[in-house]
Amino acid sequence: MRQVEASLLGFQKGLLGVEREMMPVYKLTEQLRGTQKNIDLSVLALRQINENFVVAHELAPVLLNGSKFDQDEYIKALQKLLVATAFLEGHRSYEGSVKALDQAKELLVQVRRKCLADFVSIVSVLSRGERENDGALKWVEPSKHDVARAAQLLDCLLISGVDQKELLREYGKQRFDAIRMFVGENPSGGSMVFDLNTPITTLAKHLNDFQVTIEAERMLAGLIYSNEELANAAFRYAAHQVLESWKKDIDVSLRSSKQLDAVKLLLVHDLLLSRLEALESAVLPPLLLRDREGKGLEDPWILSKAVNAIVTDLAETAKQKLFNFQPGLVEASGDRTVTRDGNVHPISSHTLNFLRKVCEQAKPLKILLARDADVSAVAFVDTAVTQLIGALTAKADQLKGRESLKQLFLINNFGYVANSLPHCIQPEDADLEKQLHSLIKPRVEMMRNDALGAFIHLSYVSFKENLNDPTEKLQYAKGGNVLTLESGRLLKEKYSVSLVSSCSHWELLNTAFVFRNLMNSWKNFTKRRGLTWWLKFLYVST
Repeated sequence: MRQVEASLLGFQKGLLGVEREMMPVYKLTEQLRGTQKNIDLSVLALRQINENFVVAHELAPVLLNGSKFDQDEYIKALQKLLVATAFLEGHRSYEGSVKALDQAKELLVQVRRKCLADFVSIVSVLSRGERENDGALKWVEPSKHDVARAAQLLDCLLISGVDQKELLREYGKQRFDAIRMFVGENPSGGSMVFDLNTPITTLAKHLNDFQVTIEAERMLAGLIYSNEELANAAFRYAAHQVLESWKKDIDVSLRSSKQLDAVKLLLVHDLLLSRLEALESAVLPPLLLRDREGKGLEDPWILSKAVNAIVTDLAETAKQKLFNFQPGLVEASGDRTVTRDGNVHPISSHTLNFLRKVCEQAKPLKILLARDADVSAVAFVDTAVTQLIGALTAKADQLKGRESLKQLFLINNFGYVANSLPHCIQPEDADLEKQLHSLIKPRVEMMRNDALGAFIHLSYVSFKENLNDPTEKLQYAKGGNVLTLESGRLLKEKYSVSLVSSCSHWELLNTAFVFRNLMNSWKNFTKRRGLTWWLKFLYVST
């Protein structure tokens, strides 16, 4: 056994010796394997470098002639170009990489430009409008093939890293151009033909066109853009131009030399309010974006804000027209001066006619004024009457030195207003009618009565003045009480037959006033002029 153990130990030592001799060989083998791996990697890198250096040249036929190739092949080529561009960007130190990178970038720019042109071309005709038998606008739903083609081009644009704002601007511009061809009268202009001077029925049709168009644009954007956020952004860029053009038309109508009356604005405002809920629903942002904030077209609520701004601005303008109507009525009356005979002035009839037209639209009026808690239909009528009273008083003040004619003018006009006001109110508007009879009309009647009292007083005073001698000194013949011819002529002119005739028709209603103020003058007059001719004057006058 000892001999066997010795043999085994010797064999073991021999193996260890062999192992020591083979160790360098093992190490060299490992080094060779590492070298081979590096060689393989270098070959792959060189192959990749070579492929990326020539990728622009190889892919150009496919990418610049996409319509001739399968969509999947086109997208693979585009992705390969993007990979090559990224690789070359990270290996600028390689000889020739800068030139290859420039070629790849130039090809990418051309691809984007061509894809964008193709996308815009499809978008511009993707959904077109047509008129039905009743004249209503209808947008034809695009074919699935065209929608798929547009979506594919959009994917390519997004993959290529296109500027999304530029993409959205182009999309909005093309869709707005398509909309103008069917909604606007002039395709080259920006008008949506929403002229406030046209009849309400026509405006209602145009408003229906806007609503249908906005709803169609929202649906179209959802078909093309698979991403909800991007789809809503595209819809905003297209629909916002429609709303801006609509607002511009309204502003132009309001600034037009042909002034719109307040009643027309009242009806237009009522029309917009009747469609406001449907329009707001059409432009409402999706739930995903309702908590987002942004500026300009990046704001998800910009369309809702634009719709409400149009209605609010029109409401403010209508209220201004309602409460500041006086200058327009002065123009309409065609008379800036007071009448010379004290009759009813045209501004009174125009104001009452204006109130009648406005009160015929009692419901729209109350809806408009309901926006302000402190303003009501009663307050409006009261304001209109107050402005009319102020205008009539100002015109009466023009009759300086003719106080009797001034009071006669106020009597006629205030009486006309008081008698006409009840005819302006609609029977079904009980609240306004009650306020009119309890507050507004009594105030006008009181002013008429005040003017009537002042006129009667002035009439008595002027009659009393007629009893006085002429202002010129009367001359008597020498040695007697006989007037000279000249003084006699003065008396004859003052107490002429025409004066006697006019006084004979007077009705002296206030007997106490007559006895208190006129009787002494009569007594003095008869003492001075106790001739038969004057007795006739006294008899006829009393």
